[in-house]
Amino acid sequence: MQIHLREVVREVRSRILPDGSGRASTDETAALLPLREEINRLEHSYEQLCSIRHNVGRMPASPNTARARVGGVLVRIVRQMLFWYTPQVHAFHDATVEMGESLCAVMDRQYAALQRLHTEIAELRAELRVRGAASVGTSAAQFTAYDSGFDHLLFTWRKERSGPGEERRAELHDYATHIDGLAPPIPDGPWLDIHCEQGLWLDVAAARGRDVIGIEDNAAAAAYCRQRGLNVIAGNPLAHLESARDCAYSVVSAMEVADRYSPVCVARLLRQAVRVLKPQGVLLFEAVNPASLVTAAEELWTDPGATRPWPMQTAEFFLQYFGLKVVSRHGLQPYSAEERLPFEELEFIQQLNARLYGPRRYALLARKPAGALGDIA
Repeated sequence: MQIHLREVVREVRSRILPDGSGRASTDETAALLPLREEINRLEHSYEQLCSIRHNVGRMPASPNTARARVGGVLVRIVRQMLFWYTPQVHAFHDATVEMGESLCAVMDRQYAALQRLHTEIAELRAELRVRGAASVGTSAAQFTAYDSGFDHLLFTWRKERSGPGEERRAELHDYATHIDGLAPPIPDGPWLDIHCEQGLWLDVAAARGRDVIGIEDNAAAAAYCRQRGLNVIAGNPLAHLESARDCAYSVVSAMEVADRYSPVCVARLLRQAVRVLKPQGVLLFEAVNPASLVTAAEELWTDPGATRPWPMQTAEFFLQYFGLKVVSRHGLQPYSAEERLPFEELEFIQQLNARLYGPRRYALLARKPAGALGDIA
């Protein structure tokens, strides 16, 4: 049986380029280019083999001269003497052609497998894009509460770590005094505390006659505050802000909130906080200070709920980006002299202490411009 190898090779190539124009999609062309080049080289090689095969045992063309005729007679004599060799040459070429047919079949199956692989990869890429979009679209889900067991564990740990709270209450009283002393004064209206935890800020604001509300997604913390008679909503902070009307609060506080969430979630929360803030209202932002290297390396990560540090410059940029003006900056909870390096009369020790033992926390007070309504970002 005679096999038309060139037709087989052309058929394989036609399957790679079904339109016959030599053009394919950019991705597929790039991925299958090595295979197409191999098929091109295979076709060229077997065209040469087929050409040689047809010439085996045939007399080459010669001019019509006496010398050529004598040479032809001698060549025919030699060919008759090598009668046993010519069939072997034919057999070799036939075997080579058969091997080429098998090789083309293997490459055909490999190409089919590559096509299936391309299809699967395209489907996976599409699925990943959908999943990626879904994860961005549902970033508010990161604000949902933990399970009740972990809520209680986390709240108990934070409550015991904070200690009696006298020093913390003093800091909060300083915040309230600073806010009450702003000029022009803040507008009337309720205050909102995001992640109120033990409710210390609620106590301080209520003692000054303020109508203050807490929002807490830790069920154990919310229950603790309610037992103390505080007005606390248990739920998703971002969902609460999104459902609130424009310009609803005169003060919104987000203390030790940014450390717990991704930058995307923090940005969404701050944007909504600015929207619900009244003109001339105040946003109080507090976070662990990563500029203090000891705090950033150790104390920040002792909180199981911490996800990443927030430098003051980053927080200030976020607040300004959403239209607020930072009016004051505060360094909180400094290290004592006993905790710092000795010999502070030396300049390089002073610089080292400033880097290692800076304030453990910082706070920013930012105001919404007068006349701004709703979402100004």
